[in-house]
Amino acid sequence: MVVVACDPSRAAYDDYVSFAGSKGVLTPLLWTASLLEARLYNERRDLLFAYFGISTASEARDRERAIVRNIGLRKRLRRELNALRRKEAKPFQAGPFSHLRAIVHSIDDSSYPNADATEEVGISGWFRLELWDFYFNGLEFVMDVERGFIDNEGNWGVAEEGAEWDQSRFREIKMYRLARIPFENIVEVDVDGDEYYPEPHLFCRFANGGQPYEGFRNLLLDGDETWPLEEDRRLVAPNEKSVRLRTSKPTVKVKPPGRRARR
Repeated sequence: MVVVACDPSRAAYDDYVSFAGSKGVLTPLLWTASLLEARLYNERRDLLFAYFGISTASEARDRERAIVRNIGLRKRLRRELNALRRKEAKPFQAGPFSHLRAIVHSIDDSSYPNADATEEVGISGWFRLELWDFYFNGLEFVMDVERGFIDNEGNWGVAEEGAEWDQSRFREIKMYRLARIPFENIVEVDVDGDEYYPEPHLFCRFANGGQPYEGFRNLLLDGDETWPLEEDRRLVAPNEKSVRLRTSKPTVKVKPPGRRARR
């Protein structure tokens, strides 16, 4: 066995194996810096602190603080935002917050309340969205209403401009495009707003590729009710009059709309 404090090149490794074989070593072992680091972090964290002064306890405490902070923010926002739900909203009305709007700010933005006139690539430093509801890890917002199509087995897709599909199999639908902002990206919330927009203001880290979102999803609009659309049943239309599955998963019959599905 040879232990080195670096990561040798492929050529150096091949030379080592060849030399070890010439000396009768059938299974030569080479522990490199990457292997040593991985084994120390996974198996001997005590040695990391004893010999290198590296403590993983601080990382664990940071994760604990983040969990406590996110849960605290969730409880606070549930109290403050739920108070803004309109009482006249029907139980199954599309939009649990009855079209409550909010201003989303980047913590790095300095253009508000003026229009963001910078020429930087990416989304604006502040913008207005319609608040949809809570989800397990944050808040959802309505980005857009999209035109789409769906069949009787729940396979669906977005109808791009000028796209066509097999109308004997699919029917046209409308969908909400929802964006998800996680609690970890929300720095602070001013529920009351200001003289320009007296509505909730969220100050966020645009930490995911220059955006505050961690993901998106679609909801089917059916009158005053909404139904979640499964992402793994989404279709793409490669050419006119045809569609194909994005995945090869077997189709499953969609349950009849006897009750409102969970969001």
